[in-house]
Amino acid sequence: MDTLTISQLKDKTIDELLVHSLCSSLYGVTVVIGERYYKIKKGFKMYRSYSVGRIQQDLSASTIKKLTLVQDSPYDEMIGQVVKQVPNTLSLSKSNPKTQHNAAAVAAVPARLPCRGCTTSCTNYAQCDGKPWR
Repeated sequence: MDTLTISQLKDKTIDELLVHSLCSSLYGVTVVIGERYYKIKKGFKMYRSYSVGRIQQDLSASTIKKLTLVQDSPYDEMIGQVVKQVPNTLSLSKSNPKTQHNAAAVAAVPARLPCRGCTTSCTNYAQCDGKPWR
């Protein structure tokens, strides 16, 4: 599978953006352009993000026709079932606010993702920069 950088995707039309759930709140990205699948790199590393919203922001210079969340589950193996030849994959199509004509849906996308659910009225909003804190 070939790779592209985020800057190479600028002003391109992405037929499908596949967001792979790697583990709890960690996502990887594959894009489909035409019939070809591409892994996405940011710099020299494979692109990963802690939120789907951040992925949409990072790829906002591209036109995304379809966004699909993909979750591979080892549940059958965890409960002692035999390993199946068919993968236990859940794919969920998500509407993309950029392609909707509903102004309210576009306005609902925050300028940046708040940490722990805070909003612009949070006293730590300027300090945390939307990153999780401990």
